[in-house]
Amino acid sequence: MTLEGPVKRMFDKLATDYFDPAKGHCNRGHDANHLLRLLAMRHVLWGDIVEAEPEVAPLELLLDFVILFHDLDRSRGLDGKENAVRRRSIAGGLMRDHGVEEEVVFEVLLAIETKHLPTGHADKSTLARLVDDIDKADMGAIGIYRAIAHGLWSGHPLYRNVREFDF
Repeated sequence: MTLEGPVKRMFDKLATDYFDPAKGHCNRGHDANHLLRLLAMRHVLWGDIVEAEPEVAPLELLLDFVILFHDLDRSRGLDGKENAVRRRSIAGGLMRDHGVEEEVVFEVLLAIETKHLPTGHADKSTLARLVDDIDKADMGAIGIYRAIAHGLWSGHPLYRNVREFDF
């Protein structure tokens, strides 16, 4: 899978400016490699469908955009609302700078706003649900690593002493 067009240009910008753990932008569980794995998974899940049904191609691009922005600034210690406002501003600006149509920008922003709502939440958009499923597919050894990396980066201990719990 190779990235092309606006997806490639936006990925390059995001990888440098927002998803570089060495610069403290994110933790190693939510870095540019995570985005690449999700984009590859989307290609595996949707690639054949798009070839068979070309009218689905716009959905493919929408999914790519939502994947690019779904974890943007998630690890900066901002609360949910602050993070959502910042993510919306960065994602919307970057898509507009790359000539993405306003209708597409609207759908992508709706999806990234609702992506982190609980599973089954009535307000969660269809795009958000699809990306949620792709995100959950980034599991196995990688998922275990991501969970540990995120926990350590967030300051959570890997274990708790049994004496800390009330029995």
